[in-house]
Amino acid sequence: MKSAPKSCQLDPVPTSVIKQCIDVFVPYITNIVNTSLSSSCFPESQKIAYVRPLLKKAGLDREILKNYRPVSNLKFLGKTIERVVSSRINDHISDNLSDVFQSAYKQNHGTETALIRVNNDILTALDNGMITALVLLDLSAAFDTVDHDVLIFRLRNHLGLRDTALNWCKSYLSQRPQHICIGNAISDAVVLDYSSIISSIMFMLMTLRSTSHSNPVNTMLTHHSELWKIVYKKFGVGCSKTSLN
Repeated sequence: MKSAPKSCQLDPVPTSVIKQCIDVFVPYITNIVNTSLSSSCFPESQKIAYVRPLLKKAGLDREILKNYRPVSNLKFLGKTIERVVSSRINDHISDNLSDVFQSAYKQNHGTETALIRVNNDILTALDNGMITALVLLDLSAAFDTVDHDVLIFRLRNHLGLRDTALNWCKSYLSQRPQHICIGNAISDAVVLDYSSIISSIMFMLMTLRSTSHSNPVNTMLTHHSELWKIVYKKFGVGCSKTSLN
């Protein structure tokens, strides 16, 4: 099991105990995961999250709310189901469905691969005597911008998810309550979107079509809750005027 040993206070059994006795638990966990997938139902009990606000980095003003990052603490079993689904979706989109210029949340990709490509294309343009325009888009709290209806539409029409798989995604996205935890205080439940194991891949799937529109001169990199969309377009030296509107 790749899950970290840390536990959620909602778990009936500490994660460390499960990992120590994994041979005993595996048959039951496997059965629950398979039942969730075959029935197109993500267990309601596994949707509950305890969210703790943590400073994004040391030294930031604790009185400014935007300096905090909400960290969701989820149940072990729910995270296990999400990891299985995430793996299957990655296998599915690897069959020529993913954007080759997407650097976020892909194996062997990251900030380095995105920057290397941008740097290489800009230098190549300069060597060819061409002008390069660079536009950067920062989408704050990116995961919170995902429209579930649009996401389901793209899962169905762009990725070809149908029936059981699509209905599982609908179940997963619906009615996800969270409690805010500060110290020993716990708030009442509020139904909101929040980051989880599969949030990153869902956001990537949401943005697949937007990146493909501008290929091949487009590189996209998403990191945590921010989006950097780097678009660079080459203009001939003889152009008298260039508009980026």
